[in-house]
Amino acid sequence: MLRKCLAYTLLTLTLVGTALGAQAQTVRLAVTDLVGLEELQREFGPFKQELERTSGLDIQFLPVTNRTAALEALRFQKVDFVLAGPAEYVVMQKRANASVVVGLYRHDYYSLIVVKADSPYFTAQDLKGKRIGMGSVGSTSRHL
Repeated sequence: MLRKCLAYTLLTLTLVGTALGAQAQTVRLAVTDLVGLEELQREFGPFKQELERTSGLDIQFLPVTNRTAALEALRFQKVDFVLAGPAEYVVMQKRANASVVVGLYRHDYYSLIVVKADSPYFTAQDLKGKRIGMGSVGSTSRHL
């Protein structure tokens, strides 16, 4: 399934890249959940190489330190594409008028609230008036 998603992503970015190629030979790419160029190269190096081979374009990584930095890079046209999660996209669309180029869908992927069997909480209504801990804002895996 991952290969299929990667193939569709490559195809779509190749088509978009070809259209951009008439204007520029370099396409700048940022990934919101990776910090630093070394991690970006390690995780997306093979993707970059295949996209360059397929499209004939030069793909340049733009490392960002967080989601806000990616948003600002997009707003000020320092990056052409940002690989972001759904919660991040909502913010980027609102603040930078971003558009979806490729969307990945996971079958049977949805939100859950899980509790221990002996928990006094069994429904979302049971949480009313209570305090709960969450992950960082924009983190889809911990976003409510």
